[in-house]
Amino acid sequence: MARPREFDTDKALANAMYAFWQKGYCATSLEDLEAKMGLKRQSIYYAFGDKRTLFLRALKLYREQGLAFVREQLNRFDSPKQAIDETVRLLARGTLIDGKRCGCFIAKSALELADCDSDVAAEVKYMSNRLEEYFIEVIEQGQQCGEVSKLHSSSSLAKFIVNSINGLRILEKTQPSNEEIEHLISVVLSVLAA
Repeated sequence: MARPREFDTDKALANAMYAFWQKGYCATSLEDLEAKMGLKRQSIYYAFGDKRTLFLRALKLYREQGLAFVREQLNRFDSPKQAIDETVRLLARGTLIDGKRCGCFIAKSALELADCDSDVAAEVKYMSNRLEEYFIEVIEQGQQCGEVSKLHSSSSLAKFIVNSINGLRILEKTQPSNEEIEHLISVVLSVLAA
């Protein structure tokens, strides 16, 4: 009879997510995963399968957490324009892991693997589509109350915002100044001005 697991699989998966997020799929070794997850190789294989399966599970966890976070952010404000502005500012500033800017795990995964891995491409597309849907909803509210320009469709504006956020999250890997990021965020948000 197999021994029962003596570790928290959710915590281990979250730690794997951070390892892949920091280094990418190819550069993350099994030794990196062992160190970050606090598990031996056999335990990782037994609980999560191979490295690719673990990566896909980590990517899905990131997607689920990220979408929930964005939905919550967009619903925090009564003003649709303020909701969009604050959410874009927050997302564009990125995430620090162990004191380093890590960009967006989905965007990094798209750049590294989407051309050669259809499962990764599907995750990236799913997240982008959901983000666009969330922004469309708030943009339409803003257009109806006169806070957001009607010069472009809500769909076009949402695609522009999501792609701009992705670009800013990739740019952050080059360690731009806060002033540079703030300026670019202001340019992105100026397109929405009514």
